[in-house]
Amino acid sequence: MTADPRSKTILDNCADIEAEVQEVVDGKKMKTGLLLYRPPGSGKTQFIKHLAKKHCLPIHVVYLNPEYNNYDMAMMFASVPRKCIVLMEDFDNYFDGRECIMKNDQVKFTFDAFINALDGVHNDYRQVIFAMTANDVSKLDVSLTRRPSRFKFVREFGPPSDAVRASILKDPELIEKTRGLSLDQVFSKLSEQK
Repeated sequence: MTADPRSKTILDNCADIEAEVQEVVDGKKMKTGLLLYRPPGSGKTQFIKHLAKKHCLPIHVVYLNPEYNNYDMAMMFASVPRKCIVLMEDFDNYFDGRECIMKNDQVKFTFDAFINALDGVHNDYRQVIFAMTANDVSKLDVSLTRRPSRFKFVREFGPPSDAVRASILKDPELIEKTRGLSLDQVFSKLSEQK
């Protein structure tokens, strides 16, 4: 898969995400979306939790149940509240491209129903931040990775830089000891120090 020009290593260049989330929280924009990818344990969910805490936003988790049909999908997204983060974790475990790969041959909903719901067919999404995570971005359909109206920020979630770790840890010795560690591991070191 060719790298998307919007892709960057996150945290070292996340000021644009932070600014956009603030605009959504302030009501200047209706919604935005971020898609974070990298293998498990890299800190994708930790970053989303950071955004939720910083901006006092509840996290509304979306689970795709194989028993859902397209109507159920529509109703699930219609019930998304205002001013929240909608979290869709490990989306590459649900779909490979547009093909559903859930371990159930009775899946009743379609990828198109998911896309329509995400686009706001059933909800006007006021002050909503969509956050999707994936371990393998190559499994995600281009309608998710290359459509800024769905996910404006498509970012690889790499290890945090010295500057980012310094802003979290505030201890020069810990900053050095955590070089190359994932964000989850950096936060673990921080909690060990408390």
